[in-house]
Amino acid sequence: MGAVKRWRKRWVRSFGKGTAGWLGRAALSLLSKTWRVEVLGEENLNASVKAGPGCFLSMWHGRMIVAIPTHARRGWHVLVSPSGDGDVSEKLLEANGYFVIRGSSSRGGARALRAMLRVLDDGAVLFITPDGPRGPMHTMNPGLAFMARATGREIVPLGFACDRAWHADSWDHFTIPKPFARVCVVYGEPVPVSREAEDTEQEEATELVRERTLEAERAGFGHLGCEVDWPTPPAPNPGRREWAAETKENEQPRDERTTGEKIARGATFFLSGAALFAWLYAFDQAGDLPPWGKTIGTLLAGGLLWKAFPEKAEAGFFSLVMILGGTFLLVDATGQDSSARLEKIAMGTALLLLGLLYFWVVFIKAPKDEG
Repeated sequence: MGAVKRWRKRWVRSFGKGTAGWLGRAALSLLSKTWRVEVLGEENLNASVKAGPGCFLSMWHGRMIVAIPTHARRGWHVLVSPSGDGDVSEKLLEANGYFVIRGSSSRGGARALRAMLRVLDDGAVLFITPDGPRGPMHTMNPGLAFMARATGREIVPLGFACDRAWHADSWDHFTIPKPFARVCVVYGEPVPVSREAEDTEQEEATELVRERTLEAERAGFGHLGCEVDWPTPPAPNPGRREWAAETKENEQPRDERTTGEKIARGATFFLSGAALFAWLYAFDQAGDLPPWGKTIGTLLAGGLLWKAFPEKAEAGFFSLVMILGGTFLLVDATGQDSSARLEKIAMGTALLLLGLLYFWVVFIKAPKDEG
């Protein structure tokens, strides 16, 4: 299933990259127009921009959707990792009037640092998400303090709060405020980092930015009169040394189920699918099953049997069902009249081609790509 997930992830990214600009902007613009936005601590941002000129804005990765429309079309800059997810983010950011700088510790780091120096010299504001894109939630990448020391610019902690929102089941608890939500934007007290700062001073500045970002969000939730939306207590700083993290493309979640649990799961799905097939057959023989019920029931039973197979076997079973189904329709079309024959030939050909294509992508093309 690893190859299936990677193929699906590439397809989703390709679709997202093509639609993020126009579709993402339209949807986000429509949603954000219903929000009631309040701003606290704006004097902290203004003072830091004048002192720089320009500054860094540090915010949590899970607040990106809140930040994009509330700071759109100001000509500000965003540091984005050169990953597949970054390609999608770049389209959405540019559609909302941001300038994007691509770079990370291992890909284009020096070039990105030179670009940041140029835009900061022009008085730009530069967004950084120090806990992204890998997390854990509310951790600080020490590279932000390194960049502040190298450029001589202050770091302004930026917090967001909202009274009602959707939250994704992801490491960053990704936040999307609901329609007509109250949103509070909070600029915390700036954190300066001296150009002569030692490593220990950089670490202290890193922890101070983290604390002040959390304080800014607490102030925002307090202003709205509601509790913070963090699902767990903030994790301690793991002390990572890269200054702009990038996504691990091939990292897969760990399956911690025991062998007995896996067997029990497979047996449950298999028996459920087999029982549903037997029930459908009995009703079909009695003539009590309408055509739409037979179709829906068959799909459900097939799905249950599919989930009974472990890992890549699920993909193999899915391909086999489509290939056999297409072949059956083509063979069955030989005994039909002209109109029914054309319909079954079209459906059978489509199923057969889809099954063969899916099999080729998962079992032939993907292993070659991995090699």
